[in-house]
Amino acid sequence: MNRRYLILSPLVIIAVCHVAARIARQALGPWGWAPAVVLYWGLLGATIAMSGRTGALRRWTAPARGARGWTALALLVGLIPLPILAQNLHLLADPVILAAWLLFALINPWFEEFYWRGLLLDATARWPAWAGTAYSTALFVAFHPA
Repeated sequence: MNRRYLILSPLVIIAVCHVAARIARQALGPWGWAPAVVLYWGLLGATIAMSGRTGALRRWTAPARGARGWTALALLVGLIPLPILAQNLHLLADPVILAAWLLFALINPWFEEFYWRGLLLDATARWPAWAGTAYSTALFVAFHPA
């Protein structure tokens, strides 16, 4: 797959998923996220598969190298939403919602690691490391608006 497409693929994925989420929300209300997230996973998976770089999956999910302080910082930042989860645990009382939430929590991180931290950083490997990281991070954040 063309490296230029890989670099631009986040813009296409963000646009397609945004439109799909709006349509699905109108049709399915609060469950509109479900088909939108399946489309998202499909687009990420198809882009990874078409890139021909699936052999790099193990490398993409390897533990980060470098100072342990960055790992600690990442874990601390990841704990920030924990109080929100604790306040809203009652929402997971419905078994269907709990199952959907668990399924999402088990699948989504893999697709996102493979794509955002793996494929996209490989595609920008010719850039300075900070630029590739900033590009991937900025688009990842843009895909996850509040």
